[in-house]
Amino acid sequence: ILAQVGTTRESMFQTWAKIIEHQGIRGLWRGNLVNCLRVFPFGGLVTFSYGNITNLMPLSTTSKKSYLYRFGAGVAAGGIA
Repeated sequence: ILAQVGTTRESMFQTWAKIIEHQGIRGLWRGNLVNCLRVFPFGGLVTFSYGNITNLMPLSTTSKKSYLYRFGAGVAAGGIA
């Protein structure tokens, strides 16, 4: 986090070394469970919504407008999630 706000001039490897020194290897994974609990439901909902929306749309691989339909389905799925 310190590297994100710009209060340190250390490289990424120096920061990793400092974390490992003070917290051990497990310190590199600190907060990962909470992030997974946030990301996985979102990704699942987007995938489920996109699949269902594309099944409702008239998609054709030969149509020049098929990419617009897929883009619209992605926008709608992102809005639902």
